[in-house]
Amino acid sequence: MSHFLDEHQVDAIVYDYPFGVSEIKGTDLTFAVTKLDGSNLAYKVGVRKEDSALLIYLNSAIAKVKQSPAYLDLLRKYFISDQVLTTAATGGEKTYVVRSGDTLNAIAASQLGSGARFVDVQRRNNLPNPNLILIGQHLIIPVR
Repeated sequence: MSHFLDEHQVDAIVYDYPFGVSEIKGTDLTFAVTKLDGSNLAYKVGVRKEDSALLIYLNSAIAKVKQSPAYLDLLRKYFISDQVLTTAATGGEKTYVVRSGDTLNAIAASQLGSGARFVDVQRRNNLPNPNLILIGQHLIIPVR
């Protein structure tokens, strides 16, 4: 990727911290930043510093999408659910409501006694992205 940036063969990149930090270090990019509502994930779109008009348009487009009624549907479709229904809690399972600052690791540690069990919570809830849970989202906690 750095080759394409150095050679000015791309005008913009989508950047997901911390992946790609070394690739963009020292480039002439500036960023439009958006944080996924209710999560700790932030995505950046890098554009050349001299292309301030593109950066303005990107920031405007991001703001419009986030204000759209379809925004939550987009999050659910592409980030939260892999379209497999989660069955209701059964046999000793319980429901947990995600709060600000929660991570699957922290939830697993507090609810199951080990942060390493975040994978169990992820599987039980059909979460394609373990790094994206939303405030207010209901998770089923498997049996200890």
